[in-house]
Amino acid sequence: MGPDSALKRAIDEWSRRFLRSVTITLESPKIHHERFIDLHNMKNEAVPSVYSTFEVIESNEGCLDLRVDKQLIGRIGHEPPSHDAVHVPTDTLNNVLELIDESIQRLIQAGYPGCVGCGGEDALEPWDEFASRVRLSQ
Repeated sequence: MGPDSALKRAIDEWSRRFLRSVTITLESPKIHHERFIDLHNMKNEAVPSVYSTFEVIESNEGCLDLRVDKQLIGRIGHEPPSHDAVHVPTDTLNNVLELIDESIQRLIQAGYPGCVGCGGEDALEPWDEFASRVRLSQ
């Protein structure tokens, strides 16, 4: 996966949404709860000025749904959501979880979201989910 690949860009956008949201709810299979609780705690410790709350809800679906105020803002999984949410397509969650971990940790180390310009090139413009899905389909 190259530095500008469509999948990497979608993963980075999902990660940015995870990191910049103030009240986060993650719906996921129980096996993934600890991983995201640890990543959330790492973010709150690294960037206390952008402190957030985090709730994990068990889901038996084969996806990870990221919600803010009950609104779906991101999904990792096979079934694409509405275009209001970033979609990271995968048939198996385990295929992308390491990439998500790396993205979140890289953004935290860069100071995101408590900085300007450190969230990557796509962070400077509004996310275009329609364009992302076209890139992912090519």
